[in-house]
Amino acid sequence: IFNEFVETLQRESGYITFSLILTRNSEMRKSLEMAKALSKLPNPTLIYGETGTGKEMFAQAMITQSGLPRSKVVVLNCATVPDNLMESILFGTKRGIYTGAENRKGLFEEADGGIIFLDELNAIPYQVQAKLLRILQDGTFRPLGDSKDKRVNVKVIGAMNVDPLEAMEKNILRKDLFYRFSSSIIRV
Repeated sequence: IFNEFVETLQRESGYITFSLILTRNSEMRKSLEMAKALSKLPNPTLIYGETGTGKEMFAQAMITQSGLPRSKVVVLNCATVPDNLMESILFGTKRGIYTGAENRKGLFEEADGGIIFLDELNAIPYQVQAKLLRILQDGTFRPLGDSKDKRVNVKVIGAMNVDPLEAMEKNILRKDLFYRFSSSIIRV
C-alpha cells in the first residue's frame, strides 16, 4: 500500500520516473533505455506513437532523469494553441508588432538553460517549424517584430501521435525539421 501511495504522489506531483513505466515488451524496454540515455544529452528528441501509449510519461521521465529543476522546464501542448498565436507564444513579441502586442518573452526564452517539451509537435504550423528548425541548428531565434536575434540553450523534446514519415508525406512536418530529430527518435 505504501508503494502505491508513493507512486500516486509522484504521478500527481509531476515527477514521473522511468521506474513508474512498467512493461514486459522488449521493444518498449529498448525505448526506455534509449530515453534514459537521451535524457542526459542535449540532443533534440522526438517521441512518437499512437494516442495513449505513454509518450508524455516518457517525456516527463526524461525531464526528471535530466536532474534539471522544474523551474527550467516548459511544457506546451501545441494542439491547444491557435495557429495564429503559435509563433508569438514560442518566440515572444516586440511591442507594437500588432495591436495590443507588448514586449513579451516566448516559451523558448523562458526555458533557456533547460528543457521545452512540445507535445503534439505536428500541430505547429508548417511555416513556424522553420523557426523551430533554426533553434535546433544554432540556438537562435527572432521574436516576432524584433530586428535582433536572441540565443538560447534549450533541449527540445517533441511528441506526436503520427508517424513522422507519414507526417512528412502529408506536409504536416518539415523534412529538415525531422532530420534534426532523426538521431534521437523514440517509438513508443
